[in-house]
Amino acid sequence: MSSALILLDLQNDFMPGGAWPVEDGAALIKVVNDLIGKFSVIVATQLWHPAGHLSFAASHRGRGAREAPEGAGTTQPLLPTHCVAGTAGAELHPGLDCSVIRHIVRRGLNPQVPADSGFSDADRRMASGLAGILRRARIDSLYLCGLPLETTVLRTVTDAQLLGFRTFVVADACRGRAQPGPDHDRQFDQMRNLGASICQSADLVPHP
Repeated sequence: MSSALILLDLQNDFMPGGAWPVEDGAALIKVVNDLIGKFSVIVATQLWHPAGHLSFAASHRGRGAREAPEGAGTTQPLLPTHCVAGTAGAELHPGLDCSVIRHIVRRGLNPQVPADSGFSDADRRMASGLAGILRRARIDSLYLCGLPLETTVLRTVTDAQLLGFRTFVVADACRGRAQPGPDHDRQFDQMRNLGASICQSADLVPHP
């Protein structure tokens, strides 16, 4: 068994200048590119929303971003339109070294359901295919990096633990919507409570 590096949603719309940017998100690209050489299995996730996704504020006339949709079957607030399939905003950051990425997993294809976890939609009815890729590659340990910390990273940790993977979060290769500090510390504490380990990129050595 071996390890895999999972790159979560390093897409243009989450970068400065994108539709829903994470502050300092682009700073992750160098850290991640340095990490890539330490792993033989690298998988990237990519939100690939259909236009008019239910989670978008623009899909609900008269409502703005952050207002919860009615009748959506979810309490997630409405969001800016982002990572729409086939658009430049949905593409992986151009500075990311994609030449060594073995698989790209696209998710969020169901127009009615959000998809924060790298493994499935929020209702867990539509799997992304990530778990199957990892099982076939005989992966038992995951090293997660990407953004946003508070949603995609946290919920991917939750599912990874439920699926029985040993899970490590590379702290300096993640960014959240909140400023680094107490909010980030709470997120990392929550991940530890779920059973994940928190590490730094400098501490990692090449894995088989």
